[in-house]
Amino acid sequence: MKWWPFSNRSIKTSQGQVGFTQKHSFPSDNIRAYTKEGYGQNPTVFACVDLIAKSLARIPLKVKNSAGEIVDNHPLLSLLEQPNPDEGGNEFRHAATSWFLITGNCFMQKLTSSGVPNQLLLWQPYEWSISRRLGDPVPRLYTFGKNQRYERSFDVDPITGKSEILHWRTFNPSTEGSEFGQAPLKAAASCVDSANSARLWNYSTLENSGSHSVVITSDDEITPDQKKSITQDVFENWMGPKNANKVKVMGSAAKVDTISMTPHEMEWLEGLKLQSQEICANFGVPTQLLGIDGSQTYANYEEAKVALFTQTVIPILDLLLSELNRWLSDDFAGAKICYNEDDIPALEPLRREKRAELLRSDVLTINEKRELLGYEPRKEEEADKLFIQPNDIPLDETFADDLEDEDGEENASEE
Repeated sequence: MKWWPFSNRSIKTSQGQVGFTQKHSFPSDNIRAYTKEGYGQNPTVFACVDLIAKSLARIPLKVKNSAGEIVDNHPLLSLLEQPNPDEGGNEFRHAATSWFLITGNCFMQKLTSSGVPNQLLLWQPYEWSISRRLGDPVPRLYTFGKNQRYERSFDVDPITGKSEILHWRTFNPSTEGSEFGQAPLKAAASCVDSANSARLWNYSTLENSGSHSVVITSDDEITPDQKKSITQDVFENWMGPKNANKVKVMGSAAKVDTISMTPHEMEWLEGLKLQSQEICANFGVPTQLLGIDGSQTYANYEEAKVALFTQTVIPILDLLLSELNRWLSDDFAGAKICYNEDDIPALEPLRREKRAELLRSDVLTINEKRELLGYEPRKEEEADKLFIQPNDIPLDETFADDLEDEDGEENASEE
């Protein structure tokens, strides 16, 4: 993740910094732990965040003008494809989504030239503070590095809410620090801690040649120097992979007892599976996509991938585009950022089912069905006509009267 130093251009001091009672809110100190211990040390968290962020970043974006028409060469689209000199569009969206998923907060800055944004930058969410009037739902000031030598402040229009900074965040029901989004990892923090501890325990066990914590006792009295010598001997000659499968000899009166549970008793492997499944559920990632055994909710990999996009990736993308449009639309004469679900390869199974349903129906002509499949239309006149099943006959009043007349004639002939 790139941290952009702020440019040397001057910043106007906010009028809101003086003249009213304001409250500064700061993000939870835990977001650094979520980043380090969650994303940085837990493979399941890393895989979930990376999969969602990469999947979202690959969805092609489009731009509609104020009339609702797709415009191929639009300056807003160019900005999205090259947000800044050091990041392309995919990398920028990948990083923004990752911050959002890890910390619940993503801070973007727009740099303008002649009143039009020409760069988008990402900031780390750790050192931001938000100030507002007490009781006012609209922020008045975003501050990075408050009370630090590198402090930077950004005004917010109290009427429109417009600012050089966009704060994309998750919902946070907390009564303290609700200005900041809740980190998604907060709900899975215990699972992450347990999984990390289990992996560390397993690693330590391997380092100790697969042995466990032990207590060494003797019937004879042991002096402090002897205790120190025995302990040093155990560490040097018993512990570590290099001492595996060696013969260990103690004094005749010495006894060694384990003081921890065995791996079977801990069942840490099954515990890891359960914790990984809960972390996947927390992020909305089907376990099949990460190769995690158990809880196979979907019949196959294709179904799981469709579920990832429809239930997780696309809803997050909708949130992101909603915020970007709120932030950038007025700068580009009402243009809106959008996407087309037909451009998402993972949703092909849904499109295939829809095509099959339409091809089975009688509401389309032959040429309409050929167009649906991407074929050229036929020139025959019948290709533009609707066909119905010969057995499908409407049951209306005229047809009912005909049946009654036929029944009457049959009865008369029998008499």
